[in-house]
Amino acid sequence: MAAQSKFYNTGGGELFFTPMVDGVLGTEVDFGQTENITFTSENETLEHDNTESCVVYEDISILKKVTGTLAIDTIEISPDMLTKAFLGTDYTVLMPPAAGTARTDVTVASFGTAYEISGFYLENIVVKDDTDTDTYVLNVDYNLSYNDKTGVSSITFIDGGSGGITVSDIIHIVADNLEYSSIRIEAFTQASIFGKLRFVSCAANGISYEYTFHKVSLLSSGDYALKSAEDFITLSFEGKMLASELITDPNLSKLFVINAVSKV
Repeated sequence: MAAQSKFYNTGGGELFFTPMVDGVLGTEVDFGQTENITFTSENETLEHDNTESCVVYEDISILKKVTGTLAIDTIEISPDMLTKAFLGTDYTVLMPPAAGTARTDVTVASFGTAYEISGFYLENIVVKDDTDTDTYVLNVDYNLSYNDKTGVSSITFIDGGSGGITVSDIIHIVADNLEYSSIRIEAFTQASIFGKLRFVSCAANGISYEYTFHKVSLLSSGDYALKSAEDFITLSFEGKMLASELITDPNLSKLFVINAVSKV
């Protein structure tokens, strides 16, 4: 009696995406942390019925069409993932540190009033009089506050400080801008996103398989929670399997290929 084979698989894996623009593949990147990846295929067949006997029976069944979809759930809500999900383009504006570019002149109208300082994410804030001769002292002549959501700093002047600031004085404030990224995503500016998907399984038990889908069309699917206090926010994708024009060898699949590594 032949021994029974046992190919039971458990484990995780990583998903990689290579964007395709005008039929040209770009650079492969990690798709992000995924929780579930499911592939579903549907087959359309052409059947023939044999009618030469008393009983009609089907004697030919030929595969006519294959369609496949991938369902992907990810918990990595990065700007790149949001761009993919909502068929958009991300814009990143980087402002490097530049000493002296943030300059604010404030006329003291009253003590206790908060005055906004020009610039965002500031450091090395220096406060002087209108002749730039006297330098005032933090928490003695003035207080600073910072809004961590907007990156805006504000200054409040202290009555009776050692620097002798009085109402109607003109104060010069100079600061350095910190480096920061400003990201803007314009949603649904593209009709579709094409690319190659490669899933590399990490089998705790069984064989480690690598699935390469040569061409897929990505779309977001399902609900996207803008806020969740109970669980990680997830992004869901649906990838439609397509035939790749880059595969020209008639002996190779235009759809996907499976490679396997068996642990000895």
